[in-house]
Amino acid sequence: MAAQQAAQVSQSASGETTVTLPTTVSITPGLPTAMPMPDPVDLLARLADLRDRGALTPEEFEAQKKRILGES
Repeated sequence: MAAQQAAQVSQSASGETTVTLPTTVSITPGLPTAMPMPDPVDLLARLADLRDRGALTPEEFEAQKKRILGES
């Protein structure tokens, strides 16, 4: 039960919400423990879309592009 313990949410009388997370993590044998790196081409396409929609400035786009390509 301890390894499968879910986060517990409680609310105080003052309306403050508290979230208690489990302190242990269960790792299933045979599964990779690290997340695979996302495809840089896909990331750049998503960044370009955000730039084209106005969610990123051209400067923000360039900074993130350099980060993804390992230039900074």
